[in-house]
Amino acid sequence: MIILVEDVKHPDALKEADIFYQKDFFNLHAQPSGTYCLGLANGAPEHLIGVAQVAIDASHVSTPIRGTYGGIYLSPRIFSLEKAEEAIQLVENWLLQKGMKSFDIVLPPFFLSTHIQTWFNILLRRGFNIKSCDLNYAIAINDQPYEQRVNYACLKKLKKIAAAQLDVRELNLAEFEAGHALICQSRERKGRRFSMDWPSIQNMQQAFPHAFKMAGVFEENELRAAGIFIQITAETTYVFAWGDDGVLNQLTPTSLLAKYLYEYCQQQKFKFLDLGISTEAGVPNLGLINYKLSLGAEESLKFTMTKQYE
Repeated sequence: MIILVEDVKHPDALKEADIFYQKDFFNLHAQPSGTYCLGLANGAPEHLIGVAQVAIDASHVSTPIRGTYGGIYLSPRIFSLEKAEEAIQLVENWLLQKGMKSFDIVLPPFFLSTHIQTWFNILLRRGFNIKSCDLNYAIAINDQPYEQRVNYACLKKLKKIAAAQLDVRELNLAEFEAGHALICQSRERKGRRFSMDWPSIQNMQQAFPHAFKMAGVFEENELRAAGIFIQITAETTYVFAWGDDGVLNQLTPTSLLAKYLYEYCQQQKFKFLDLGISTEAGVPNLGLINYKLSLGAEESLKFTMTKQYE
């Protein structure tokens, strides 16, 4: 029998979980009140098999508290439709006891696991509706050279980049701040704001030193493009953000970052390079979609589900 543990006290449990479900991630983003790390345990609190991280605002609850997706995590070792039904029932009962009137869940993109489709079925049958349907883009990693995965336009850019003798490599810790500043400047030129400030970058790297990394493209010694990438599952690296300084726009230096990350994933035996969504509340960004397709990515669905309680 699954039981719900209101405040998980086992920081080393469920280390195999996606990074967004881990206790260390919760500790980074939890607020003094209104955020909960709910444990799901097999019979006794110390036997954790799952987790749900939720944020409560008045009578509304949402998951994730931060990160690109949330929902309920159950260990693949014990996952079944029956146990998933039992887990969501426990979480909803707890929310109703707290007086919640609505519940939003951002599901992971479908490509990450067949279990996501099971969750989608369960939520629909339990009265959840689709709040938004986003398009997520990821590159499936195989043994092919990257040049065989991209379209003709991207291949031409990669050849021009090679002729320009740009260098790409992982950034060391001393270079992280410059990489972060470049990404912020790139976003600002496009009228957008980057969601993580420099202290947040430092905190994430310290909490996940082996998972949270940066790479850069250099022209001689000048940093021209930078990207933040995070190992979010045992098989997936996620491009959290990238950008360039605008000097080499005609070459699109982030294309070289994509090649570097694809080959990095090959070396690490990962299955996917996740480039994230190219929609906002379901509305497509056609330029971004076409760019990710040119890099060899394929789309998959990513749903935000919502439920109203009487």
